[in-house]
Amino acid sequence: MEKEAANKRPPGGYLEALLHSCPDCILAIDVEGNITFANRAATSLLEFEMKDLVGRNVTTLYETEEKARETNFELYESGGVIHHHQSTVRTKSGKVVPVRISAAHLMDNSGTVTGSVGYFEVYHPWKEEEQRLHAQLAKLEEEIVRSNIFGATIRKLFDGVSLSSMAGKVDVGTVERMKNSLVEHAGTTGTRAFVLDLSSAVMEGPDVVKAFIKLVRTVRLIGPGCFVAGLSPELAAEMEPLIATAGDLRTFVTLEQALQAALAAVGFTIRELGT
Repeated sequence: MEKEAANKRPPGGYLEALLHSCPDCILAIDVEGNITFANRAATSLLEFEMKDLVGRNVTTLYETEEKARETNFELYESGGVIHHHQSTVRTKSGKVVPVRISAAHLMDNSGTVTGSVGYFEVYHPWKEEEQRLHAQLAKLEEEIVRSNIFGATIRKLFDGVSLSSMAGKVDVGTVERMKNSLVEHAGTTGTRAFVLDLSSAVMEGPDVVKAFIKLVRTVRLIGPGCFVAGLSPELAAEMEPLIATAGDLRTFVTLEQALQAALAAVGFTIRELGT
């Protein structure tokens, strides 16, 4: 039985079997740069049979000789060990594959380099860059939404008068967030009149209109009046059936007209110079 089990062992022993089972590509190279061993993952990726790889110079597997020199130079410069060095190899069919290479020099008892062994794995060089760009885009979209769509930017123009704008497509969530911002702003600044500029906003659907009417009512309950500028004819038509529930809501065609009315409401008078 023991003899039968021994006959079933891989020809190269357990170490060779372990190397062949490794999912990463492994190559052993002599001091001249000729391949002395390649595992199954390496032969599969490079599209060569084992007999075609053993004895072949490793430089012929790189995309270019310059790529091979870069790896060799880094290996010597780093003292004989490299980790995750990025390069490219060329398969038997001519396909260029980006890889990360980790390798180390092999030395005899006297410290003389006798070759090297390394492993390499396929990687997607754009994946990390794509993830970084997606993160940047997500952050930029969030900033755009916060500053332009949510209407979170509220500016105090004069004592008692503040201006806020909505821009872009507005949904119920947008109106809710703006309502909360206006209430908080009124509580901290003592604003008595809000000028709401809707000239760049797109409100569609009865739910959004109802939410906006609720915004006006809520703001009015805590004190300030709302002076709405830039109301489109379509939005005005949707808002008209609900206008009776809007409380102190005044609408104007232009932002200038809304500002004049808001200033007058808190006691300011606008007069031309010289009058």
